[in-house]
Amino acid sequence: MAKSSGTRFMKLAGMTASIAGKAAKNSLKHLSSDEEKRLQARSELMQDVGIQIAETLGEMKGAVMKVGQIASQYKDVFPPEVATALEKLQKDAPAMPYAQIRMQVERELKAPITDLFTEFEEMPFAAASIGQVHRAVLPSGQRVVVKVQYPDVDKNCDSDLKQVRMALKIAGVLNMSKQLQ
Repeated sequence: MAKSSGTRFMKLAGMTASIAGKAAKNSLKHLSSDEEKRLQARSELMQDVGIQIAETLGEMKGAVMKVGQIASQYKDVFPPEVATALEKLQKDAPAMPYAQIRMQVERELKAPITDLFTEFEEMPFAAASIGQVHRAVLPSGQRVVVKVQYPDVDKNCDSDLKQVRMALKIAGVLNMSKQLQ
């Protein structure tokens, strides 16, 4: 998550280009196919696109992952294959590596994690779009949970959201008659 906005933009732009390429290839490949084959090919394409979007947004976390989580609830806006793939973001948020979490905690609390806690579980017991939660023990012996916001979540929101919207439009994934504003 601690990627620069330029790196995040390139990741989203790469996803957009990949999806656009797949859509163009699919259209050209099935120009002379009958209607049933075209529909089957489009369904397979949408499954592939949905998985690619869900994996990219899940890895990037932040606002783009939140968009994916929210979008999965709008079944009439996306093809069913894409909505199904995005549902995975509701319950399977991938955790951020402990090394990054440790650095974030130390940066925010301005002390080494070993001074702040006598125990800090490396594996989170919950992970979501903008942060994750770890069990820990304070030097006093009190058991606590520590919610850690992913680095730079706030800085990346606007550019991430614009790029995701462009990716969805280009891929033809967003039903333009019911477009989210």
